[in-house]
Amino acid sequence: MTIHFCKQCDAIQEEKPCDPESCIDIVEIDETSERDILSRYDDFLDEVYGEVQIGPYKYATSRALKLIDETAYRCGFNDWTDSEIQDNRLIEYKGEYYELP
Repeated sequence: MTIHFCKQCDAIQEEKPCDPESCIDIVEIDETSERDILSRYDDFLDEVYGEVQIGPYKYATSRALKLIDETAYRCGFNDWTDSEIQDNRLIEYKGEYYELP
């Protein structure tokens, strides 16, 4: 689904943009797949925390966390998406995510 987002008034429209007379900063945004959002979260974890070592083996933090404690991984993902939304990098609309340009 594609949405129209007005940066000026934070309005989201599915069909057509809000009033073009009053809203001049309207962008069209395509839905971002959950796989892409999870990949961004994995990149964030790996960039911030690097690798973890278990015995003689090293693993990406995102992979280790996902396999060892899926609940912690999902809770962290929810916190991260909330942060991305607050920082105006992501919009959640009807359960789907949209990346702001």
